[in-house]
Amino acid sequence: MDGMNGDFTVENLRILANCSECPASEFETMFQDPMWNCDGTPNYHPGGGNWLGHVFPGTIFIFWGSHWLLGFVRHYFECQQHSRPYLSKTCYRFLWCPERWPLEACVKFLLPIINILLEVWLAHGWDGYKNVICYSGERRGGRIYGEHIGNWQHAYMYPGFILSGLVDLVNLHTELPQGTSLAFLSLGLTCPALLMMLHKKHSPMEIFVHAALFYSMMSTAVCTAAEAAWRGNPLLTGGRIASMFLQGAWFIAAARMLYGGLDAWRPSSEDDMAPVIYAPILFMVLACTIMMGVIAVFILGYIIYNPGTWSKTRERHKTAAGANPLAF
Repeated sequence: MDGMNGDFTVENLRILANCSECPASEFETMFQDPMWNCDGTPNYHPGGGNWLGHVFPGTIFIFWGSHWLLGFVRHYFECQQHSRPYLSKTCYRFLWCPERWPLEACVKFLLPIINILLEVWLAHGWDGYKNVICYSGERRGGRIYGEHIGNWQHAYMYPGFILSGLVDLVNLHTELPQGTSLAFLSLGLTCPALLMMLHKKHSPMEIFVHAALFYSMMSTAVCTAAEAAWRGNPLLTGGRIASMFLQGAWFIAAARMLYGGLDAWRPSSEDDMAPVIYAPILFMVLACTIMMGVIAVFILGYIIYNPGTWSKTRERHKTAAGANPLAF
């Protein structure tokens, strides 16, 4: 193999890594999928994800889902109050800001650009631009730099959101075909979902965690695509919001399971599948809890926007109970 002298063994890796006391498990990744530095030495322990790298996007998705849920409930019941047909949309006004302020579209356009710069320029240290090809003159000149390709994979999760934000801004001044903004939002949500599906992982726990992320992220994209075709169905909007909450919550759960250092999520041996089997239970608990939460917020919105109807319903029940003492 390029950069190696003799057999590709643990002992050779220990020598090249200058780590004679390192256990064999430290080099497991290198045996399964070798990666090389530009000078020809093995990258025996390539940088991967970390706790912050999962909690940060998870928190963003939860905040985004919360903004959508508030905007959806307000938009739906305002349509009911004014006898207007409900039509789903991609952007909602932020709290009590005027509707004409395109804050969500601007954030969706600008924040991913900042994240891309962080990934390819500042990630894993302040040593500048993360080149994806080894420079000429180095031993592996012209070849892909394995250590940096992960940053570029993460960076390419964001261009779809930039495009979606740009379409939203254009739609403010030009009447695009109906459902265009939702279609481009679906595209933005599909890009990270596909990258998550194609993300190479090794252990059964990592494989399941990223597969569940793909399912939740793809659910958000599918619901959004369906909204573009059937904008008058509020259930599709609810599905999009619930899926957004789920992928955010699962990102944070993944950080806890993979990088929290808890023994419960660390297999005791290669044959210990108990943590992997338990993980789907947590995923389903999160999914059911989120669906109940979305319904609860919708009911709260009904009470707030229809106080008269709520009072009349209570009075009708009291009247019925007074007329029939046996009524419950």
